[in-house]
Amino acid sequence: MSVSKVWNYFSKVEIDGETKAVCNYCNRKLVGSSKKGTSHLNNHLLRCPVMKNVETQKKEMSTCPETAGIGGDFLFDNERSCLDLARMITRQRCPLDMVEHESFQTFVKNLQPRFTLPSQDTLKADILHVYREEKLKLHEYLGKLSCHFSLIMQFWTCHRMKNVYCCFAVQFLEDGVTLKKILALQKVDHSDYHQGTLLFERVKSLLEEWNIDKKLCSITLRSSASNDKMVQSLKSLLSQRTNCQMPLFEHFFHIHCITYIINLPLQDGLNEMAGLLDKIRNTIRYINEASPRWELKFQHILEQHNFRDKYSTIFEYVSTRWDSTFLLFESAMELRELFSHLDTTDCSFMDLNPHEDEWIMAAIVYKTLKYTYDSICSVLGCKCLTANVYFNKVCDIYSMLLELQNNSHKFVRLMAAKMKEKFESYFGKCRMVLAIAAILDPRLKLEFVQSAFEVLVGDDQARIIVADIRNILNDVFDSYAAEPGVQVQELSSSFSTSHMINQWRQSKRHKSAASPRAELNRYLQEDVINNAEEDFDILGWWRTNSSDFPTVGKMALNILSIPMSTCTISNSGFNNRTMMMINPTLDSLNLEIIEALVCGEHWLGDEHSSIYSLNAEPTDQEKLDPFSIYNIIRESRDRHLYIRACQALGTQFGSNNLMESSLACGESGSSIKK
Repeated sequence: MSVSKVWNYFSKVEIDGETKAVCNYCNRKLVGSSKKGTSHLNNHLLRCPVMKNVETQKKEMSTCPETAGIGGDFLFDNERSCLDLARMITRQRCPLDMVEHESFQTFVKNLQPRFTLPSQDTLKADILHVYREEKLKLHEYLGKLSCHFSLIMQFWTCHRMKNVYCCFAVQFLEDGVTLKKILALQKVDHSDYHQGTLLFERVKSLLEEWNIDKKLCSITLRSSASNDKMVQSLKSLLSQRTNCQMPLFEHFFHIHCITYIINLPLQDGLNEMAGLLDKIRNTIRYINEASPRWELKFQHILEQHNFRDKYSTIFEYVSTRWDSTFLLFESAMELRELFSHLDTTDCSFMDLNPHEDEWIMAAIVYKTLKYTYDSICSVLGCKCLTANVYFNKVCDIYSMLLELQNNSHKFVRLMAAKMKEKFESYFGKCRMVLAIAAILDPRLKLEFVQSAFEVLVGDDQARIIVADIRNILNDVFDSYAAEPGVQVQELSSSFSTSHMINQWRQSKRHKSAASPRAELNRYLQEDVINNAEEDFDILGWWRTNSSDFPTVGKMALNILSIPMSTCTISNSGFNNRTMMMINPTLDSLNLEIIEALVCGEHWLGDEHSSIYSLNAEPTDQEKLDPFSIYNIIRESRDRHLYIRACQALGTQFGSNNLMESSLACGESGSSIKK
């Protein structure tokens, strides 16, 4: 006796002595006795809303590239869906309490009634599960690589300086492409942060956990006494280990963050002109906070002299980011003519507006800031910038400071002198690696480096510096030449099968073997290539020409891929702080969850992804969402913080009224202390 196909969609169960047919889709209980037949069951399937939804999904899946050809019916898996939700929340930075929002629950219920949304605690457990899975995959992936690794360290803190975190990432070269991977985010005690010994233990443990201690070639971090001490201890440890790559990179092992080196002297220079900055800030503040009556007069001037478009560029000053100082100057310089017109209509504004000689100094400072701003922007705009591009940028900034020292204004000369003094002290720490990276650029070579130093320090001092650079370059080359099997993977080319070309290249290699440094000398003596393109693929050039320069080629690929800035893992090139700011909504979570979210977002993205979004520094495009602001208000009992948060929230809701802002986030402000 055949069984009706309808039982593929129902399950027989005994309930209180009666046989029931339970729908596998909506769980409705119908009469299940064989005496009653199956017509009523077939009729239910025609009306079952869940059944219709599943059938629609099947049709869509049959045409979907990701599911086409799977065969069989789609089977819903609640556990898999929970992990998919955890991945989505991690990668898209969704709030964890989203699973408790009524609107989201309704949406999910209509989409898949059988899916049980996890609680926040269960969601956190799923996020940790995904994190451990991805960590294991990354560990296995890195373990299979034979390339060198560069470690990047950057310190973060929260908005109340309560906790300090250290973000660890590695940069490496695979198949000619520079890649970065975040390894960990660890909480660091304030005492650890200021003690090199404790930092050393943490770094040592991390390198051993990921099994990259013998492949480490450099470490990039900001300059500080504790960091210097930690790096020195690490060098001593690694130099004693067999098969360790560190000796090849002894001269380039400790990389001082180049954007930090640019930032520090620049901030000192800005401090020297605090008075002028205050005047410009007060001038713009006066315009922004003008009375309604004055506003009408002001609007008339804007229309009369066509200043409307320029006025829209006025920028709000952010004290922790010096780029806001540059943007402030940029706004002021564009509105200088407008300020002159306002001088004749408002006596109060006349007292605030800088004098003519102050405007001249402001123009000079603006020019200085603009070049530095553009230089750092070009660094931040590329997630994997090769080391050869920095030498020229740093030399240009240094040359500009020398020029400012000869300015006719004493104020500018003093500012430039202070900036130059600090710039020299830090430039000396990274001068060698920047110069050698520039030499390994076939468009520049040693000739350009020597010319640059002659301009900066004079011919006599330049000869001494270049001689030191050449000696270290020779030492590094000798270390590589002594390595067995020096070989660099070449790019495929139709010329590679040419017998004559192969013979020519083999002849050149034999000549190089006769004199250990002949290959290096030949590279330096050959003419520079004529390629001024900004997107010149220097790594590709070296892979293509590795047959001509096998030892120099391997050396160049390794050195050029060393990260010169910690800003490659967070958009912090303009920050004045010693540490970056982590999003306050993250800081309130458990450390294990914070690390899972930070690392997970990066790992679940593509290989070029970054974590710029986790830096909570406010910009025009990145501001705290209203719910985050509300949480800050709710947790705070400080009236000033309360007012600032309400104003920020009011701006996002289109309201500048403090009470409206308070009501918009559900707080009246009555609990805030006066």
